[in-house]
Amino acid sequence: MRKIIFGLLAVFGILAILFFLTTTMTTPRTIGLTLPGNEKPKDPSNYKDIIELVLAGNEKIFAYRGDMSSAKLLSLSPENTVRSYLKAMKGSFTDSVFILIRTSEKTEMRTTVDVLDEMTINGIKNFAVDAMTPEQEKKFLQAINGSKSTNEDMALKE
Repeated sequence: MRKIIFGLLAVFGILAILFFLTTTMTTPRTIGLTLPGNEKPKDPSNYKDIIELVLAGNEKIFAYRGDMSSAKLLSLSPENTVRSYLKAMKGSFTDSVFILIRTSEKTEMRTTVDVLDEMTINGIKNFAVDAMTPEQEKKFLQAINGSKSTNEDMALKE
């Protein structure tokens, strides 16, 4: 009789352990997703200083402050990066600086995400992403073509 009770207890113990293991292993694990709140979009006209980043095709990024013809070609490679540009400019940043990220039709999603990552890394909270209209693209191309002499700097739509 003791052997039967001992056997039943052993089987019950094994079943209980298997039950606990299978239920904890099948518990769904999720990653939290943070969605934007009901904040109103930031209006760049409320800021004293606006820096524009124009995301062109082929991972080319142009940055300028004020005059379009002063646009500087940046990249995501180790040299002349968006991060180094923002760090250099950060000394003159105040809370009244706004960064406007403009995308063209040729902008790759990866470039946009990389630039948004740079905003987070550099702790920049005042920024917005906006698509360039064809008129804005044309105006920008004319501005940089008039001030740059190399084909590398002029290629917004390549």
